[in-house]
Parts: sequence; C-alpha cells; structure tokens
Amino acid sequence: HRDGSCNVNNVLDVLSDSPDVPVLIKSTISIEGWQVIKDQYPNKQISFSPEFLRAETAVQDFASQKTMYISDENSIFWINLFYPLKPDLQFKTGTVQELIVTKYMRNSFLATKVSYFNQVFDLCQALGINFEVVRKFVTDDERIGIGHSKVTADRGFGGHCFPKDTTAIIKTAHQQGLDFSILRSAVEYNDKVKQ
Repeated sequence: HRDGSCNVNNVLDVLSDSPDVPVLIKSTISIEGWQVIKDQYPNKQISFSPEFLRAETAVQDFASQKTMYISDENSIFWINLFYPLKPDLQFKTGTVQELIVTKYMRNSFLATKVSYFNQVFDLCQALGINFEVVRKFVTDDERIGIGHSKVTADRGFGGHCFPKDTTAIIKTAHQQGLDFSILRSAVEYNDKVKQ
C-alpha cells in the first residue's frame, strides 16, 4: 500500500479459491495481514514459511537453503512433505508472528547495512580515500562480513524485498507506538541517495 503497510490481497484471493487442504504461505505478510487472514479464514489449515531468496537466484537459493522456517501450525505436515525432497534440510519452527518479524528484521538489517556502507562510501569520497580498501579492511572482521557492503552505480538498496519490507516494519512498529529511528534513517538516506 502507499502508506507502507503490507498488502495481502493476493494471499487472500488464493485462500478464497483454495480447497480445504493444508496451505503454506510463502509470501511475505505482515503482523496486521496475518490477523486479517486469521479473521477471514479461521477454519483453514494455514501455515507460514518465510522465504529468504534473492529474486535473480531464487531457484538456486531455494535448492541450496540449509534451513527452512515453518510456523508451528501444521509444521509436521510440511516437514514430512519437504524432508524426503531434501533430507539435509534443517527445520526450525516458531509462531507465525515470530517468523513474520524474523523475515522483516533480516531484510531490514541488511538494508541498513547497505545504507551504512553507502555512507562510508560518501565519507571516503569526501576524504579522497579508496573506498574499496576501506570496505575490504572493515569486512575482514567476520562479525561484519562482506555481504551487502558493495556500493553499486545505482547506489543504495533496491530490489523487490528491501524497500517494501523496511517500510512495512516501520509501519508496524509505528502502530505499536514505536519509532524505528535507525531503520527509518536508513530508509530516508536510501531515498535521498537513490535520487
């Protein structure tokens, strides 16, 4: 939605057309969206399993995943379905709400990391310092890691998930009376650098 909240209309449409069988939602949904789903379909066997895939390599990412997170609801059904296909896959279960927040927080952390390294780039440019050397030395610390530290010509974060997930979790936090100021600043910086 334009206000930053997560639109679950496509999920609701699929659920309205689905027969009375276990359903596994792999789409990103919000806490608020989950409440709507539960209210509209209280008797459906609905489970949730967040995806942590990149759009351009989704099939490979799915095939090479080491862990699948599945909501407690009907988890045994889904584990029994997926285990024969990939016996080395580790399954972790939690509530739908815990998994929704996990999905948003992972993507929000990585989006914030992208903004952070774009600001490091800005500083290096201003100081006449080689950003790539600084980036390499900073990411040598395995606690930080190299992922999401490269600065591209497009600048900032984009793609399908980071923009929508960051704004959706900021909206959810706001509805709870919280200001996700760090993430909000990362998004504001990203909006500025993308222009």
